[in-house]
Amino acid sequence: MPRIVQYECDGCGKIKGSDNHWFSVSADGNSFQVSRFDRNATSVFCGEQCVLTALSDWLASAKMHTARPETLAVVNQ
Repeated sequence: MPRIVQYECDGCGKIKGSDNHWFSVSADGNSFQVSRFDRNATSVFCGEQCVLTALSDWLASAKMHTARPETLAVVNQ
């Protein structure tokens, strides 16, 4: 009998359907990377809003607040 695997959004708890366009996120103290859904990812999100909420939380994390001002840089595009 095949094993059924369900994926749950780490942001809102929604269960992934077959037609959903989900994202995988990899984040640590120095980077926040978003990619298309990957079954092996540790963090998955159901859509843009949940990814943006995760990004906002990451930016507000204690790691960002403890960084010294001289280590932060603004990149002009």
